[in-house]
Amino acid sequence: MKLRIALFAIGMAALALLAAGCAQQGDQARVSLREWKLEIKDTQRPSGEVVFLVSNNGAMRHILRIEGPGVRKQTREIEPGGNDVLSVRLERGTYDLFCPILQHRERGIAVKLQVGQPQQ
Repeated sequence: MKLRIALFAIGMAALALLAAGCAQQGDQARVSLREWKLEIKDTQRPSGEVVFLVSNNGAMRHILRIEGPGVRKQTREIEPGGNDVLSVRLERGTYDLFCPILQHRERGIAVKLQVGQPQQ
């Protein structure tokens, strides 16, 4: 048990250091994945580099995938309680953020992200 706590603390410290290094390169967006919800504070962002700080707050494995104009990137498979960082350059348009595992997207782990002003 103590080993698991120590490994978790080391993982969180490494994530914080990685996020601090990435933060200078782009805007940060915190994303929470869990059954059956994807949470992100702002669903509208300016174009540019975005560093997604992804936490799995659920009881199952999850992945964050981002698909949109010229982009199809994803995190590694994140264990429950785990974290990952994904840096993506986003241009103006609409992006789908979702978990591609099994039927997770269809069950609610999905959100649309609007980058820049929508075209009229």
